[in-house]
This record gives sequence, C-alpha cells and structure tokens, in this order.
Amino acid sequence: MPPVGRRRSRDDRIGLSASHLASPQLPSCTRSWLLTTTILLVLMVLSASASSSPPRPRPFSVLKRNPTYAPLSTSHLSAFSTLTDLNEILDFTNPSSALSKLLVPRAVGSTNLTTLQTYLVDFFTDLGWHVEQDRFTAKTPIGEKRFNNLIMTHDPEATRRFVFAAHLDSKYFPTHPEDQFIGATDSAAPCAMLMDLAKSLTPWLELRKKRILAQGGEEGRSTQAETLQIIFFDGEEAFVDWTDEDSIYGAKHLAKQWSKPSTRPSAIENVPRTEMQRISHFVLLDLLGALNPYCRSFYGPTGWLYDEFANVETKLGQAGILWPGHQGKAYTKVAMAQEEGNPMKSFFMPRSTFGIMGKVEDDHIPFLEAGVPVVHMISVPFPTVWHTMLDNVDALHLPTIKAWALIIRLVTVEYLGLDPEGGTTTVKGRKREVNVEDKAKRRNELVSCIRSDLGVRGGRILIDMVSFLSMLFDTWSCKYSKHDR
Repeated sequence: MPPVGRRRSRDDRIGLSASHLASPQLPSCTRSWLLTTTILLVLMVLSASASSSPPRPRPFSVLKRNPTYAPLSTSHLSAFSTLTDLNEILDFTNPSSALSKLLVPRAVGSTNLTTLQTYLVDFFTDLGWHVEQDRFTAKTPIGEKRFNNLIMTHDPEATRRFVFAAHLDSKYFPTHPEDQFIGATDSAAPCAMLMDLAKSLTPWLELRKKRILAQGGEEGRSTQAETLQIIFFDGEEAFVDWTDEDSIYGAKHLAKQWSKPSTRPSAIENVPRTEMQRISHFVLLDLLGALNPYCRSFYGPTGWLYDEFANVETKLGQAGILWPGHQGKAYTKVAMAQEEGNPMKSFFMPRSTFGIMGKVEDDHIPFLEAGVPVVHMISVPFPTVWHTMLDNVDALHLPTIKAWALIIRLVTVEYLGLDPEGGTTTVKGRKREVNVEDKAKRRNELVSCIRSDLGVRGGRILIDMVSFLSMLFDTWSCKYSKHDR
C-alpha cells in the first residue's frame, strides 16, 4: 500500500506579508514596542472607519485600459436580474443541474474528470464560444500524469481578455473512503458559477460585439478591444504535500505557454506579443459556496476592482435582487449585522481593515509573477470542511451560491460595458449614462447605516485585527508551525 500523503495544511498555502519580519529571538522589549505600536495603529484604523471616504482612484493605466467601466444604470437592473434562471445551473438539489453533475470525485486523470471536461467543452461550444484545450504531461510524486486546461473565450479576435478562472480537479487521495472526496466548495461550486456567468451574459456579449463591429471597431481597431475569457484549470491540488513542485500543475504550464511570444499569424491590429499580455485582469475563484464566506483584497494594484465586487454586492442588495425580500435600508442594516449564520452579511472585508495581508498560494501565482493584475476571491479562513469528506453537497448554501453568481455577473457587465440594448458606450469609450441622483441616494443610505452601526462594524474590525496580531506574534515567536489537518 502506498504511503498516505500528508494533507496540505492551511499554513502551507497561507503566507503572511509580515513573515519577512520573523525573528526567533526578538527581545521582550522589542516585542512590547511592536505590540504598543500595533495597538495604536488599530485605534487609528477604528477612528478612520467612523467617517465615509470615497474609494481609491483607479490608476490612469487602468482607466485607459478599461474606459467603458461604469455602473449599470438602475433602469437596466431589472433586465439584468432576469437574464437566466439561476436554478438551471446552480440548484444542486436538481440532479439535472450543472452543479449536480460537478459534485463527484474528479481527481486528475480520473474518468469522472475526463467526462466533465468533455461536458464543459460541449457546453461552451453550444454557446458559440471559442474552446481551446491545453493538454500536457507532467511528473508528479506519484508518477507521470496527463493534464488538460480548458480555455473558453467569447471573442478570440478581441485584443484583451477579462479572465475568470477556477480549478476543475478535486484533491487526490490514495485510499478509500477518502478517494471519494468531492470538493463541493473546492471548487465545484466556483466552476458552476462560471458556467452561469457564460450562459447568462452570452446574449449581452453578442449585442456588444455586433454593435462595435457595426461601428467599425473599438479603440482604433476593427475588432472589440476586450472580451470575456474563462479558464478551468487542471491539477491545482497537490498529490502529496503542497510545495512549489507539487501543486498548480495546470496554471504553471499555461502561464509558461502564454509567456512565449506568439508565432501564429493574426488579423488583429496591435496585438500583444504574448497571450499573457492580453490579460487585462485575472479573477480567481476558490473555496466558495458555503455559508458566510469572507474574502479580502490581497493586492493593492487591484484594490479598486476588489472594491467593485463589494460595491456590486451593496447595489444588488439594496435593489432587493441579491436577497429577495430585503432591500434599501432594510437590507443594509441586516447586512451590517455580523452574527454568525446571517447569510446576508457582507462577503468582503473592507480594505481599510487590513484587507491586504499576505497571500494564499493558488492558481493565480504564476500569472501574478508574470505581472498580470490579480484579484483572488477565496474565503479566508478556509471553510471548516476544507479537505475533508464533509466538503460535499451538505456544505453548500444555495442562496449564497446564487448571490455569488449575481455579483460575478454584474461585475463583468460593468467591467465590459454590457447592457440589454447592445450598449450606450461609444467607440471612444465614453461611460454609459448613470442616474446620478440614484447613485447619490444609495451612497447616502449606506453612509447613514454605516454610521449607525459603527459599533458592530468596529467590533468586527477589532476581531480581524486580533486574529491578525495573533498570527503575527506567533510568527515572531516561532510558534507558527505547519500542522496537519
């Protein structure tokens, strides 16, 4: 019987940005000074949270690369909310739904995984998307394995790509019953969300493409400037221990391939030399689908896009679309309440509360290292069912999954400048009309609720900081050790 590999621990994947400061022999006086300084910083953050400040301005380069980004007008929200039936793909209680089909063991090289890859190819082909398969073989601790990344692109002629990604494989375990591990949150549910994204937005993507081509192109080209691309990675999970070598096989291979200068002839004007350079932003989804996710911004340069996810959550919630039956001030007040088990509490840690701290190793790393702007949507702490047999259908919360799908849909709509009328943006990229009064009203309502619930919010900030400090001081005292689960 082959030895059972150690399951990777949370610490194997989560790294603190402050870990570079680690010192096993810090004097007690130094640690006291650090503690005092950090407490003062906490108080400053809590004080700053009492006032409303505008979001950070986007870098000029981002504005230049995404000139059509603007909130979808209120008049178009109703059309957005009825794009497709969320249950068709996401209702895991229905055996015929896509998510139900994904809820099976699907380790690298398994028949189940191959079947699902074929299923996805057919699904996107039927939608009219361009499908590419990145097949390769790689050495692993348990021998050579075959892998296959799936790359789905709505308009391959567009110069740039707004990328969403998730991994399709589930973790490999060598013995029974662990070999029946499903990985419902890791990452069947995120894959289903991306299928929903493609199916729901394809009609609006087609309208935008037709409008731009009819107007002679975009940004000085005869084609669209940007399109939606979805990647399903193979081989994210480690076979034995999570190391640089034993992990993210598919992401590493695809990043390497896409970093090579393209030799294929192209009719696209001014196309970047590599596929990697065509990615405007890369959004990775992982460990989502359970109740009460809590994501954070890991990378400053993409903080503005992370904020858009949070803004969209608020916008949909106040409109009564995210959580039917709750809207306006009623939604905002409930969303600000932080009791565990409250499904409507925000999915996103505000960036002002130390949202940027360290990183989680995942499929985005090779792209990040190549200079691609990354947003990593992963719940931290990890779901309690992570890498256990309990990460099955019972770990999923359908209202939360639907909320994620709506948020992802609207972020994409606003990023690419989509709407049900084929777009009111011009070739020059002027923003769509936005109802300024509605926008100001929503902002004032949110500020009012934030101020009235500052005590609750401050408590959550303090809890986040205490958790962070605990991890930080454990590192300094060399007690932050890797452990098995």
